[in-house]
Amino acid sequence: MAQVQAAGSALTAELARCANNAEPACAVINANRTAAADLVALPSHEEGFSNAVLEAMAWGLPCVATDIPGNRDLVVPEQTGYLVPVGDRAELARKTERIIENPDWAAQLGKNGRARMEQEFSVAQMVAR
Repeated sequence: MAQVQAAGSALTAELARCANNAEPACAVINANRTAAADLVALPSHEEGFSNAVLEAMAWGLPCVATDIPGNRDLVVPEQTGYLVPVGDRAELARKTERIIENPDWAAQLGKNGRARMEQEFSVAQMVAR
């Protein structure tokens, strides 16, 4: 909780801004300030096959995204990140907090996401399909 509190109102404001925005918005969250980012949050109400999620996976970042068709194709809950119900700001915050407060878990989610991206969505895999 200390890291989340240290991120303070900026994190809360960014999550609220994204969750309230009718247009898709992506938040790259850096709570511990030791890396370029800790996770990617994508609270879209509608989304196709998300490049933002693919890029997060390629960077080895866990992703917290809304449970909509495009995101469901990419995020594997509890393996590469989390899916949350559309509009559920509290759950978005809980899942984000869980990742920030558990850096080892976050690293594993990111590693799994990177492996999934390479195995399922690399250029070579896309061409082979």
